Amino acid sequence: MNLMCCAFCAVFVGCALLTQIAMIAVLPYTLLFDRKKRSLEYRIYWLFSQFVVTRFWTVKLLSDHDMSDSPVPCVIVCNHQSVWDQAFCYLLNLGVKPRAMIKNSIRWFPVFNFSGLILDVVYVGADKQLNELSMAKCAELLKNGIPLNIFPEGTRRFLQEASEKDDHPHIGKFRDGAFKLACDAGVPVVPVAMELRHLTDDSTLDMHPGTMYYYVCKPIETKGRKIQDVRDEARASMIAAYDHLLEGKKDR
Repeated sequence: MNLMCCAFCAVFVGCALLTQIAMIAVLPYTLLFDRKKRSLEYRIYWLFSQFVVTRFWTVKLLSDHDMSDSPVPCVIVCNHQSVWDQAFCYLLNLGVKPRAMIKNSIRWFPVFNFSGLILDVVYVGADKQLNELSMAKCAELLKNGIPLNIFPEGTRRFLQEASEKDDHPHIGKFRDGAFKLACDAGVPVVPVAMELRHLTDDSTLDMHPGTMYYYVCKPIETKGRKIQDVRDEARASMIAAYDHLLEGKKDR
């Protein structure tokens, strides 16, 4: 863990505590008038992500359009590279305020657990019953017009394992869950490619200054299509976008 990581963690925890106080302050309004979308909480969390991330890194969009151009509801799928990916995702997705799907183990971490409760995130894990309940909750969210943000590779460790045997060194195989939800609901899938491997190192917890690049792909329609076809198209789209990010990074 280098000095930058220590500084980041200090800023992150301090701002997270202030963010939670602000969320508690607006909670009565949310419970009475906005229980489903929780717009104020997501605006507050976006401000938190914006402040923390931009203190340490620059964020650069390399596509011609951003998330504000995407249809709502939709299922946003992102590649998974770092434990901090979710903070980056909230920063990118203000326009649609998606509900996140994250690991159940994070539920027990201080700071993350309370924020997850207020933001009403969806937890998934190894427990089959939990996952069935989570999938049902996701389907209900889409039905109510609330987009989802999912990492279809499952975990950043799965990404590393896949890189040894898959057809792309940085994008692992996609699981079907996100695409089943999209196909069942008839909503588009929006792939988002991110490149921040040069900024964080989960093995040593080191962080480095620089620019985080991202690319928002065109929405993929799902109505009347097979889950596997949508999944494969989304992965191909993300691979093309990710390769574009690598080329764009070289030119800067």
